[in-house]
Amino acid sequence: MTSCTFTATNPTDKEIEICVYPGTEMICSDDKTQNIGTCGTARLVIPPGKAGPFLPSSASVKVRAVCLNMNKKEPDGNTKFKIGGPSSDPLRRLARFSEKERFKSIVEQMRVWIVTDQATLAEMQKHLMFPKPTPGQYLRALETVVTVGQEDLIGAKYAKCLDPSLISGAPTTVEAMNCFVGLMEKANPQGFSKAASNPKTFDPL
Repeated sequence: MTSCTFTATNPTDKEIEICVYPGTEMICSDDKTQNIGTCGTARLVIPPGKAGPFLPSSASVKVRAVCLNMNKKEPDGNTKFKIGGPSSDPLRRLARFSEKERFKSIVEQMRVWIVTDQATLAEMQKHLMFPKPTPGQYLRALETVVTVGQEDLIGAKYAKCLDPSLISGAPTTVEAMNCFVGLMEKANPQGFSKAASNPKTFDPL
């Protein structure tokens, strides 16, 4: 999770209001650094300029954001972005969901990287270290990608995300575990059966 600051100037003699909605992709000026996506609404009200283009007024607002390219560098406070277009449908849905969530956590970033990078838990743990993501959080992220993002995880694209060993990923929510069981029954029933062959695996349930 990160944040970005929007700054806009107004050289006109009229007040201007600008609104950037959740799920807007911000394009980084450095191709080696991650783009980010907004997961909150940025609203700026810029008063009229004091002397037209010679003395424009300005306004800034900070908004929460997530990184969109896991294997690129993380943005820092000096990274510059320009406003791009809307993100994909699943990412826009997840962004709107994030804005309304009462409690924020690294699960927000995890579910985005599942969609953008098809990232596994082990891959995320190399990038998110403090705190390090847990199997239970990964299961929650998968469940939200399916139920909120409406992304179909069955198929080759997301095959590596559906690791049968995640069945032992407690503590997690009942909804997340049920979702994972349903996914594995369709995606890899043999691997799921093998992972579940040890009775201790089902202790979390």
